[in-house]
Amino acid sequence: MKTRNRNWSIGLALLMCCVFIIPIIAINENKQSTPITFNGTWGIGDERSIGDKYPISATYDDFNIYIESTSTCSDITIKVLDNSGFITIEKNVNKEDFPIIIPINYLQKGAYQLVLTNQWGDRLTGEFQID
Repeated sequence: MKTRNRNWSIGLALLMCCVFIIPIIAINENKQSTPITFNGTWGIGDERSIGDKYPISATYDDFNIYIESTSTCSDITIKVLDNSGFITIEKNVNKEDFPIIIPINYLQKGAYQLVLTNQWGDRLTGEFQID
């Protein structure tokens, strides 16, 4: 009798995983991250960059902002501002901590600005939309 109850419990647990967990994983795997295009200047050694040469990139989806850097030259302050200019997220990141994942699934729908600054005064800004 105990073996039968145990098998029933294991079967129910597997069924629950199939019904609830697998669809969530499938939905998340189909989501594509959208790149955030930056404007501004960011130092690369002695050279200043404009355009596609930034050593830092950001993408976002419904749940997170993903920030990656190919340079470990500086610590970065990350801010997310809403459309009225209010800082909704502010985070100081050490250069060793990349890549960075910032949760945004709790933010209201609307337009936001991502602002990245470093200790030398370089600043990148990019806009993104939460629908």
